[in-house]
Amino acid sequence: MDPSKAASYPPGPLELPDNEPVVLTGESAEQFDRAYAAYFAIQKALAADQSPPPLEMNKLDESLGMVTRLADVPDEAQSHLQSAKRSLARMQGSLEQVRKSFRPISHSLLRAATIARGKQTATKLVHMYCPMVPGGGGDWMQPEGELVNPYWGSEMLSCGETVKEMGVKEMGVKEMGVKEMGVKEMGVGSGQTGSDALQGELK
Repeated sequence: MDPSKAASYPPGPLELPDNEPVVLTGESAEQFDRAYAAYFAIQKALAADQSPPPLEMNKLDESLGMVTRLADVPDEAQSHLQSAKRSLARMQGSLEQVRKSFRPISHSLLRAATIARGKQTATKLVHMYCPMVPGGGGDWMQPEGELVNPYWGSEMLSCGETVKEMGVKEMGVKEMGVKEMGVKEMGVGSGQTGSDALQGELK
């Protein structure tokens, strides 16, 4: 990456609020996770010195468009997701140009993830950072696994650090899907009341 052409950001990892994100359900959760899965595929491609797969670019664009229209997605999260969609529209050209656009997309999706998550991103999300990216360093996300740098690829594949494991440590009863559990699964059929079964699940 050419330092003379890099956008300037404050040095150091992107500062994020220490929020407890809302874990979405239904269509919102599916589209949120679909968007982030496409982002992860793009991140892996860049780390492999490859242009982002058009299919994954389209998936990311479509899912961002859908999730920003769903009423149960918090407004602030929608705002960050819309910013990511606008940055995605500029993600074209040479590999170097694509990598430059990847940073603002990563920033927007990181910020959105502090407010809302799908069920998959609720448990598997890691914030990573490379200080060697021109213009203040570069942030990105991976679901898990060994760090692979999307900004430098093979030139400095392992350059960077894990900033934070962002998985939600304790998902509430609603997010765990108790409403979706059958009466039999909760033990009601074995002589327990619904209240007794729920207490058992929470012990």
